[in-house]
Amino acid sequence: MNVLQVSTSNQILKCAPRSTTITSIVIIDQEAGTSATINAPTIIDYGYYIGVQAVYSLKAGRFYIVQLYNLTNFLGSEQVWCYKAGLQTDEHSSNNDFVML
Repeated sequence: MNVLQVSTSNQILKCAPRSTTITSIVIIDQEAGTSATINAPTIIDYGYYIGVQAVYSLKAGRFYIVQLYNLTNFLGSEQVWCYKAGLQTDEHSSNNDFVML
């Protein structure tokens, strides 16, 4: 699962689709049941996986499915959770102690 934030700037979704030629992505809001399409996203090749760079219009606290396409060919999908900027997302930064009885 990818974690993105509410932003009007480019963000990178990391994934490993069947092909690195991606012509469009469809973002499906799982809560609202709506979808949006982004055509011609920027692709960054990291070797074993890629980054799909685009401006994602997301709402905080929601889960999304991002579907990747090469023309009409489905290449794969990724789940995304969106958070509001300024929230701590580092799982190792908690001051809570785990106690097992």
